[in-house]
Amino acid sequence: MPRKSSLSVLLHKKGRRTYGAYYTNPDGTRFYMAWRRTKEIFRYGEKDISTAIRSGKAAWALDEETLIDLRAAGIKFVGVIDRDTGDKYMTVLDLFFNPAAQVMNYAGRGGSLQRYLPLQHFRRQVGKTKI
Repeated sequence: MPRKSSLSVLLHKKGRRTYGAYYTNPDGTRFYMAWRRTKEIFRYGEKDISTAIRSGKAAWALDEETLIDLRAAGIKFVGVIDRDTGDKYMTVLDLFFNPAAQVMNYAGRGGSLQRYLPLQHFRRQVGKTKI
């Protein structure tokens, strides 16, 4: 019988699109997990994700508005759930505001201001293998 999760979950939506969720542990600690696909790993011009990872250029992006809202809410940890592999990446929110993170503005293309943090700044938990 599946074990019921002890996490409380609040979805993060804008319009009809769900970007991730706010999670609360039973002890009250809160964190945010963005939901992404493997193909959304930013490669900084490398031809494929593997090359970008080997060269240290692969990064996850989060929009600055969400990051500022998280900081204002007192959330200290942020991460990404790779919906293709089930891998979970977790880091400290403050790293997105350090020089380790690069900022790019996609507002001119209908997007938003994004902050990119290289994968080496995340702790990774490998997802379950599906056979």
